[in-house]
Amino acid sequence: MTNPILTLNKVTKEYKLNSGFLSSKTILALDHVSLDIFPGEILLLVGRSGAGKSTIAKLLVGLIRPTSGDVVFEGQKLDNKKFVQSIAGQRQIVFQNPYRSLSPRLTVVETIAEPAQIIGMSVSVPDLLDKVGLPRRLIDHLPAQLSAGERQRVALARALSTNPKLLVLDEPTSSLDPIAALGVNSIVEEVRADQAIVVVSHDLRMRHVADRVIEVEAGRKTLG
Repeated sequence: MTNPILTLNKVTKEYKLNSGFLSSKTILALDHVSLDIFPGEILLLVGRSGAGKSTIAKLLVGLIRPTSGDVVFEGQKLDNKKFVQSIAGQRQIVFQNPYRSLSPRLTVVETIAEPAQIIGMSVSVPDLLDKVGLPRRLIDHLPAQLSAGERQRVALARALSTNPKLLVLDEPTSSLDPIAALGVNSIVEEVRADQAIVVVSHDLRMRHVADRVIEVEAGRKTLG
C-alpha cells in the first residue's frame, strides 16, 4: 500500500484572541483531527464557513503550527527546523483571492519564477504558462491587466514552479465565473499525476474531480 505523503495525527489548533485589558479568549479551531493524504490523489475538504477547513489548509503547508498533535511529511514529523528547511517548496498553497495574493508590482514572469528562485531552482515560465493554459503573450503583464481567471491560473503556475509534492487549493473557484471555474478544474485534473492535491471548497462542481471527500464540522472530521 502506498504510504501517505502527509499525515495529520490527532491535531488540535487553538487561537488566542485578545478580549480586553489583560484578558484573552481561546478559540478551538480544530479538535483532534487525523487524516492521511496520498500521492497522486485529489482530496476535497468541505464544510461550512468557520468549520476549520482553512486552518487545516494552513497546517498542511506550514503557515501555522498545531497546538498539539503531529504533522508528518513523508514519515517525518515537522518539528525539526532543518528538515522543514530541506523540504522548502515541496508544499505549496493557492489562496482564494488571487488578486490579493499576487504582488501588483510584479509581472507574470516575475510572479511565477519567484518561489523557485528563492530556493535556488531553475524554472521555465513559458512551459508553466502552457501547463496552466495561459498564452505566453501575458508573460510581461501585471495582475491588474489580467482577468480573475487568468490571475488564478498565474497563482497556480507560481505554486507549481517548485514542483511541489503537495498542492493545497483554498477555494480556487469561488471568485470565478462558471467558465473560468471549469478551466481551473480541468488543470487540477491534469496535474494530479505529479502532486497530491487538497482542495478546500464549497463548490460542488469540484466533487467530480475528487478521489475522496472529507467533511469538517466545528473543528472535527465528520466524514472521510
